[in-house]
Amino acid sequence: MIFLAILIVAIYVFVGVIIGKIFKKTADTIDDTVNIGKSLVDSALNDAGVDMNKLKEGVESGVSSVANSINNSNEKTAITADKFSEIMKGKGYEVIETTASFAAEKEDYVKKSYLARNKNYQIEFYELSGISNAIDSYNINKAKFENQKGSSSSYSTLNKDNYSMYALTTNGKYQYIARIDNTNLYADVDEMYKDEVKNIINELGY
Repeated sequence: MIFLAILIVAIYVFVGVIIGKIFKKTADTIDDTVNIGKSLVDSALNDAGVDMNKLKEGVESGVSSVANSINNSNEKTAITADKFSEIMKGKGYEVIETTASFAAEKEDYVKKSYLARNKNYQIEFYELSGISNAIDSYNINKAKFENQKGSSSSYSTLNKDNYSMYALTTNGKYQYIARIDNTNLYADVDEMYKDEVKNIINELGY
């Protein structure tokens, strides 16, 4: 009886050793297969001339470019007074420089200004000496427009980064003031010319 028990234990141990070897061999085979797969991918990339470090840099650069694009999406680019004059002359407007019309005490306030006009309306552009002056001018004209609101009117306003805009339609008028950096664009026209003026404003980027 004792002999039989010893035999059974011996058989159990033997079987356990065999099964353990089988599992180890299977695990090693799986690891080898994974490593072979990784090696094949690396080999394929190398054969294609792909530098993994450069690939990583490219991805990071792309992400950075998208992030910068998003961060800069709220900014607008100002034009100079002379550029305004050039564009409006190209559109057939009569352009008059108005810088000298400012009083002596305002000489350091406005750097250069123009008005562009046709037989129906005029659009004014101011390149001021600094951003603070442009903000002051924008706020003064915005307040002036707001004080002219009639009982029936519509308006829109926007402020973001280096740009501010206020547009008002009231009493048969379309009134618009915008600031980018140290520049202002100003229009106060009959409502019938609203769409035409808005198209010009969009083309100027204001």
